[in-house]
Amino acid sequence: LKESTGISLCSAFFEVAITGLSLQTGSKADAFLEARNANQPINGQDHWVKVARLVVTAYGELNLRIKAGQIVRINNPIVIYEGDYFQPCTNERGELRVDYRPSIPRKSQVIIGVYCSIVLPHNGLDFKWLLDDDIARLHNYSKTKSQKDGNSLYFSNDGQIDTGFLEAKCIKHAMR
Repeated sequence: LKESTGISLCSAFFEVAITGLSLQTGSKADAFLEARNANQPINGQDHWVKVARLVVTAYGELNLRIKAGQIVRINNPIVIYEGDYFQPCTNERGELRVDYRPSIPRKSQVIIGVYCSIVLPHNGLDFKWLLDDDIARLHNYSKTKSQKDGNSLYFSNDGQIDTGFLEAKCIKHAMR
C-alpha cells in the first residue's frame, strides 16, 4: 500500500468513511485495502502505478444491506453433509422454503453444499444455496494462469472446501 498513489489512498479512505465499514482484521472482516497495478497512460506511453482500493467482503456487503434496510439479517449458513436431507420447495402460497434435516450422528464428513436463509423486511424469507456442482464451478473460476489449482481454500479441509470459506461464499452469493 505504501507504493500506492496518494490520490488512490485518499480515495480508498474516503470510501471507508462513506460506507462506515470497518477495516478491522479477522475471519469476518467488513473490508480491506489492497494495492493493484493500474495503467495510467502519459503522453501515449504506458505508465504502470500502484493504486489502493477498498475491497468489501461478503460480511461487509451484508452489513451494508442491513444498514440500507434491504434485509433484517442473514441466519448463519448451514453446511450440508452427505446423508443430510436438504430439499428446497414452495408452500401453498408459492413462497420458497427449505426442508433440512441433518443426519445425527453424522454418517459422513463429505460436504455436499451450504445454504442460508435471509430474513427480509416484513418477516419475509429468502434462501440461497450452493451445492457441489456450484462449488466446483466457483473453484474453476478461481483458477488463473499463475494459480493453476485455483484458490487453495477449495481443498484445504482434507481435500474439501474450507467450511468458513464456504459459509462466506454462500453469504456473498446470497447478497447478489
